[in-house]
Amino acid sequence: MRHTPLHYGFLGAMCLTMAKKTFHHWQVFAGDSAGVCVFFRRDPFIAMFDGNSNVIHGPAEYVELPRIASVDASDIHLLPFLKRRGFIDEAEYRIIGFSPEEEPAIHVALNPRAVSKIAFSPFVRPTLVASAKKVINGLTGWGDLRVRHSKLTDSQTWQRAIANYPSRHSTVYGPWIDIADDDPEDD
Repeated sequence: MRHTPLHYGFLGAMCLTMAKKTFHHWQVFAGDSAGVCVFFRRDPFIAMFDGNSNVIHGPAEYVELPRIASVDASDIHLLPFLKRRGFIDEAEYRIIGFSPEEEPAIHVALNPRAVSKIAFSPFVRPTLVASAKKVINGLTGWGDLRVRHSKLTDSQTWQRAIANYPSRHSTVYGPWIDIADDDPEDD
Protein backbone atom coordinates (compact mmCIF):
# COMPACT_ATOMS: atom_id res chain seq x y z
CA MET A 1 0.00 0.00 0.00
CA ARG A 2 1.37 3.38 -0.96
CA HIS A 3 0.86 6.32 1.41
CA THR A 4 0.47 9.89 0.27
CA PRO A 5 2.57 12.11 2.52
CA LEU A 6 0.88 15.05 4.15
CA HIS A 7 2.57 18.34 3.42
CA TYR A 8 1.76 21.17 5.74
CA GLY A 9 3.38 24.57 5.60
CA PHE A 10 2.24 25.09 9.17
CA LEU A 11 1.41 22.65 11.94
CA GLY A 12 0.91 23.77 15.54
CA ALA A 13 -0.75 22.62 18.71
CA MET A 14 -2.33 24.20 21.75
CA CYS A 15 -2.50 21.84 24.72
CA LEU A 16 -4.79 22.55 27.65
CA THR A 17 -6.01 20.65 30.67
CA MET A 18 -9.55 19.89 31.78
CA ALA A 19 -8.25 18.86 35.23
CA LYS A 20 -8.56 20.90 38.39
CA LYS A 21 -5.53 23.06 39.07
CA THR A 22 -2.80 21.52 41.18
CA PHE A 23 0.68 22.40 42.36
CA HIS A 24 1.86 19.90 39.73
CA HIS A 25 0.49 22.15 36.97
CA TRP A 26 2.39 25.20 38.21
CA GLN A 27 5.64 23.26 38.54
CA VAL A 28 5.54 21.17 35.37
CA PHE A 29 3.83 23.45 32.87
CA ALA A 30 4.63 26.92 34.15
CA GLY A 31 8.04 26.42 35.71
CA ASP A 32 9.80 28.98 37.86
CA SER A 33 7.86 32.22 38.27
CA ALA A 34 6.47 32.94 34.83
CA GLY A 35 3.24 30.93 34.88
CA VAL A 36 -0.20 32.16 33.93
CA CYS A 37 -3.34 30.03 33.90
CA VAL A 38 -6.22 31.08 31.66
CA PHE A 39 -9.56 29.53 32.64
CA PHE A 40 -11.99 29.05 29.77
CA ARG A 41 -15.74 28.56 29.59
CA ARG A 42 -15.96 25.33 27.63
CA ASP A 43 -18.79 25.99 25.15
CA PRO A 44 -17.79 29.49 23.97
CA PHE A 45 -14.14 28.39 23.84
CA ILE A 46 -14.82 25.36 21.64
CA ALA A 47 -17.19 27.42 19.48
CA MET A 48 -14.22 29.61 18.50
CA PHE A 49 -12.76 26.65 16.57
CA ASP A 50 -15.93 25.08 15.18
CA GLY A 51 -16.25 25.58 11.45
CA ASN A 52 -12.55 26.35 10.99
CA SER A 53 -11.32 23.87 8.37
CA ASN A 54 -7.70 24.37 9.49
CA VAL A 55 -8.33 23.27 13.07
CA ILE A 56 -9.18 19.97 14.71
CA HIS A 57 -9.70 19.66 18.43
CA GLY A 58 -10.71 17.23 21.13
CA PRO A 59 -9.66 15.47 24.30
CA ALA A 60 -6.57 13.29 24.36
CA GLU A 61 -7.08 9.53 24.38
CA TYR A 62 -4.80 7.80 26.85
CA VAL A 63 -3.50 4.47 25.60
CA GLU A 64 -1.76 1.74 27.58
CA LEU A 65 1.66 0.91 26.17
CA PRO A 66 0.84 -2.71 25.19
CA ARG A 67 -2.11 -1.42 23.11
CA ILE A 68 -0.30 1.30 21.15
CA ALA A 69 0.84 -1.05 18.36
CA SER A 70 -2.76 -2.09 17.68
CA VAL A 71 -4.30 1.41 17.54
CA ASP A 72 -6.06 1.98 14.21
CA ALA A 73 -4.02 4.69 12.48
CA SER A 74 -6.15 4.80 9.33
CA ASP A 75 -7.23 8.35 10.20
CA ILE A 76 -3.96 10.24 10.53
CA HIS A 77 -5.78 13.15 12.18
CA LEU A 78 -6.52 11.04 15.26
CA LEU A 79 -2.83 10.50 16.02
CA PRO A 80 -2.20 13.95 17.59
CA PHE A 81 -4.79 13.06 20.22
CA LEU A 82 -3.08 9.87 21.44
CA LYS A 83 -0.99 9.93 24.58
CA ARG A 84 0.49 7.34 26.91
CA ARG A 85 -1.77 6.30 29.78
CA GLY A 86 0.82 7.46 32.33
CA PHE A 87 -0.21 11.04 31.52
CA ILE A 88 -3.94 10.52 32.17
CA ASP A 89 -3.94 12.89 35.16
CA GLU A 90 -3.32 15.76 32.73
CA ALA A 91 -6.84 15.35 31.25
CA GLU A 92 -5.53 17.09 28.15
CA TYR A 93 -7.57 18.85 25.49
CA ARG A 94 -5.73 19.62 22.26
CA ILE A 95 -6.29 22.06 19.45
CA ILE A 96 -4.29 21.26 16.31
CA GLY A 97 -3.95 23.94 13.64
CA PHE A 98 -2.62 23.21 10.17
CA SER A 99 -2.29 24.86 6.81
CA PRO A 100 -0.93 23.69 3.45
CA GLU A 101 0.67 27.13 3.02
CA GLU A 102 3.60 28.35 5.07
CA GLU A 103 2.20 30.44 7.89
CA PRO A 104 3.85 31.69 11.09
CA ALA A 105 0.64 30.82 12.97
CA ILE A 106 -3.07 30.29 12.56
CA HIS A 107 -5.05 33.11 14.13
CA VAL A 108 -8.35 32.54 15.85
CA ALA A 109 -10.12 35.51 17.39
CA LEU A 110 -10.35 35.17 21.17
CA ASN A 111 -13.90 35.68 22.35
CA PRO A 112 -13.79 37.52 25.72
CA ARG A 113 -16.85 35.52 26.81
CA ALA A 114 -14.76 32.35 26.47
CA VAL A 115 -12.37 33.45 29.24
CA SER A 116 -13.68 33.18 32.80
CA LYS A 117 -10.55 34.30 34.71
CA ILE A 118 -6.78 34.50 34.68
CA ALA A 119 -4.59 33.33 37.56
CA PHE A 120 -0.90 34.07 37.87
CA SER A 121 1.46 31.53 39.39
CA PRO A 122 1.86 31.72 43.17
CA PHE A 123 5.55 32.37 42.46
CA VAL A 124 4.98 35.54 40.41
CA ARG A 125 5.69 38.80 42.21
CA PRO A 126 2.48 40.50 43.41
CA THR A 127 3.48 43.80 41.76
CA LEU A 128 3.62 42.07 38.36
CA VAL A 129 0.14 40.62 38.92
CA ALA A 130 -1.23 44.05 39.85
CA SER A 131 0.33 45.63 36.72
CA ALA A 132 -0.93 42.86 34.42
CA LYS A 133 -4.43 43.09 35.91
CA LYS A 134 -4.52 46.83 35.23
CA VAL A 135 -3.44 46.34 31.60
CA ILE A 136 -5.81 43.38 30.94
CA ASN A 137 -8.81 45.06 32.55
CA GLY A 138 -8.03 48.22 30.56
CA LEU A 139 -8.56 46.41 27.25
CA THR A 140 -11.89 46.95 25.51
CA GLY A 141 -14.22 44.05 26.37
CA TRP A 142 -11.98 42.76 29.20
CA GLY A 143 -12.82 45.21 32.01
CA ASP A 144 -14.76 42.68 34.10
CA LEU A 145 -12.35 39.76 33.75
CA ARG A 146 -11.15 38.35 37.07
CA VAL A 147 -7.34 38.53 37.15
CA ARG A 148 -5.77 37.27 40.34
CA HIS A 149 -2.72 35.83 42.02
CA SER A 150 -2.99 32.10 42.80
CA LYS A 151 -3.13 31.45 46.52
CA LEU A 152 -2.35 27.76 46.15
CA THR A 153 0.78 28.10 48.26
CA ASP A 154 -0.44 30.94 50.50
CA SER A 155 -4.08 30.26 51.36
CA GLN A 156 -5.22 32.42 54.26
CA THR A 157 -8.25 30.15 54.72
CA TRP A 158 -5.96 27.14 55.10
CA GLN A 159 -3.63 28.98 57.46
CA ARG A 160 -6.50 30.19 59.69
CA ALA A 161 -7.97 26.69 59.83
CA ILE A 162 -4.65 25.18 60.89
CA ALA A 163 -4.00 27.94 63.45
CA ASN A 164 -7.44 27.35 64.97
CA TYR A 165 -7.24 23.55 64.84
CA PRO A 166 -6.73 22.99 68.61
CA SER A 167 -9.60 25.29 69.60
CA ARG A 168 -11.94 23.82 66.96
CA HIS A 169 -11.33 20.30 68.22
CA SER A 170 -11.16 21.09 71.95
CA THR A 171 -7.84 19.33 72.15
CA VAL A 172 -5.04 20.66 74.21
CA TYR A 173 -1.63 19.80 72.93
CA GLY A 174 1.24 19.75 75.37
CA PRO A 175 4.72 20.98 74.66
CA TRP A 176 7.09 18.84 72.64
CA ILE A 177 9.06 16.46 74.81
CA ASP A 178 12.78 16.80 74.30
CA ILE A 179 14.78 13.72 75.10
CA ALA A 180 18.06 14.82 76.62
CA ASP A 181 21.16 13.25 75.21
CA ASP A 182 23.90 13.52 77.77
CA ASP A 183 26.59 11.88 75.68
CA PRO A 184 29.13 14.68 74.86
CA GLU A 185 30.80 12.43 72.25
CA ASP A 186 27.85 12.98 69.89
CA ASP A 187 28.32 16.75 69.73
